[in-house]
Amino acid sequence: MGATASLALLGTILSHRLVSAGAGASGDIGIVAPSVAARVAIAAALHDAFVVATALIAIALVASFFMRSVPLRGHDARDVSQPAASFAD
Repeated sequence: MGATASLALLGTILSHRLVSAGAGASGDIGIVAPSVAARVAIAAALHDAFVVATALIAIALVASFFMRSVPLRGHDARDVSQPAASFAD
């Protein structure tokens, strides 16, 4: 779910930046060899999207350090004195 939301956010940033640069509105990007202005607009839009993604990843990493560990339900500590069951038994 988080990947879907972040992909939508980054796609919105990318498309907004392309349209504001004028590259997305003229239909310049869909041709085989885009103009230099379209390439510069695409590079700038991708740069902005990656900067935002880097900031989001940094925030998520810092937040993960403050989360407490919660054990899984129904999982008991295994007694290590008993050997594990094998397929031959």
